[in-house]
Amino acid sequence: MLYLSSCPKCKKGTIEYTEDKQGKYIQCLMCGYNKNSNSKDTFKIKSKIS
Repeated sequence: MLYLSSCPKCKKGTIEYTEDKQGKYIQCLMCGYNKNSNSKDTFKIKSKIS
């Protein structure tokens, strides 16, 4: 699943939410920021309605 302009690091990047055999994670397609589901902080998704 993709979330446009939702990167907490670069603020403009598209976040990809996915999972593999090691668990769920998010990754920015522009800057490379990533975070796994085992992190202490929670990821909050910004929603934009056009």
